[in-house]
Amino acid sequence: MLHTEIYRARPDVNCIVHTHPFYTNILTATGKKLLPITHAAGWFVGATSYFNETSELIWTVEQGRAAAKALGNNRLILMRNHGMTLVGTSVEEATGAAIHLELAAKSQVVAMSTGRELAYSSDAEVEAKQTQHFNPQMFIRLWAYLNRKYC
Repeated sequence: MLHTEIYRARPDVNCIVHTHPFYTNILTATGKKLLPITHAAGWFVGATSYFNETSELIWTVEQGRAAAKALGNNRLILMRNHGMTLVGTSVEEATGAAIHLELAAKSQVVAMSTGRELAYSSDAEVEAKQTQHFNPQMFIRLWAYLNRKYC
């Protein structure tokens, strides 16, 4: 129901990734927002929703609709104690984004464990990184690399 209702609500979406990565799950359990402390987090700044209605599996149409509504026009839903769901215009984009999300979450969780105040990128820096680093060509190159490495 999660995927079905997102596809129904978002005709621009061609791929959905829902998974339960270790560091992303830890981050969702803290209640903290994903911060742009690394380049990897930049893709999600201003495009992340938080779904706190349940940490259960999304089994019903109503739950799927609630998650799709929470997603709105964003790229990512961080799901409390459950993981994440992200959307992309292609398999390459969604896969690359999922990899970057887990790297960003890991960086933030480790940084938070120091007990120090976190420094992070300004809005202008994030906007520049989104343009420079996160573009269709980057996702295509990452996909080609992953294919060479694992196939």
